[in-house]
Amino acid sequence: MDASELEARFFDHVPEQFCRRLLRMIFDARRRAWDHCAAEFPPTEAENVRPFYVRGKVETQLREVADLHAGDGLIHRVLKAPGSGWNHTEVLAGPILLTAGAVQSPCGPINKADFRLGLAASNQGTLFDSGPAGSHLYVMLIHSGYRSVNSSEQRKYGHLAGSAYLAFPASDLDTYLHEINLFERYPDIVGANLPQEWDQEAVVKFMYYARKSSWPRAS
Repeated sequence: MDASELEARFFDHVPEQFCRRLLRMIFDARRRAWDHCAAEFPPTEAENVRPFYVRGKVETQLREVADLHAGDGLIHRVLKAPGSGWNHTEVLAGPILLTAGAVQSPCGPINKADFRLGLAASNQGTLFDSGPAGSHLYVMLIHSGYRSVNSSEQRKYGHLAGSAYLAFPASDLDTYLHEINLFERYPDIVGANLPQEWDQEAVVKFMYYARKSSWPRAS
């Protein structure tokens, strides 16, 4: 199954409106996490706590977005992998199974949690139409935060999402077989969440650095 077939299968079962809401949710969850941690902790501790708060907001709001599409057949469940102390949310839309996770750079490598490895391994058969009956095509919503080498800009705009992709992982999670850049697919949503004081040059720069290709360490 090539990239176009992967994408077509995904959107056969997942509404565009759901994906648009996912992108809005990422901006909102990161803003809420930033503001809450800034209000509750000194900067030194906020920096440490914030990734966990972002995760909690994204997992919670992912289920809320899925609930808005119950009429489209989307359902969700919360599971805990054996031996893990972490719950995670899975959204199911027919043969599509989606989870969310943060990465350090746009479309960068994701933590190889056991549940992700198990779900990605099931893609091996599904991608070649040889998977068992009832198997799912696993897709990940991966997102990163705004990054700037300028410390004052980082403090001012650190609440922004830096990227959001739908990634179709290989069975070993080492690579992605296909990616959909949600910033480029829905630029109107990105624009609505950017600082009003930014000029066009700043917006173009932001969109450039949201691309996988702009980060040599991304894989």
